[in-house]
Amino acid sequence: MATETAFKHDIAAMARTASITLSAPESIDDRVAATMAVSEYLRAMQAFEAASTRFNEACNRMRTTIPKNSRFVTKVDFSSHLVTTNNNGDFEVLPVPVI
Repeated sequence: MATETAFKHDIAAMARTASITLSAPESIDDRVAATMAVSEYLRAMQAFEAASTRFNEACNRMRTTIPKNSRFVTKVDFSSHLVTTNNNGDFEVLPVPVI
């Protein structure tokens, strides 16, 4: 609650010092559209953060599971991939045409 009050105070201070005019949607249709847009943004942001976490976890698992300085082909979901790792733990996974 204190953070929200401080945030509102900061916004008001910025508006006074920078001569910014704050406005909001006026019609009900515009308010509904704005709310829907913000809602979509927030859901997308949550999905992005979840996907980013899953991706980072998968990368860490690759680095800890696959031996360093490796090169091999593996089949995942009916497609083949060339996996290459170096001594630093960097890796590359490339699709391979049917073998």
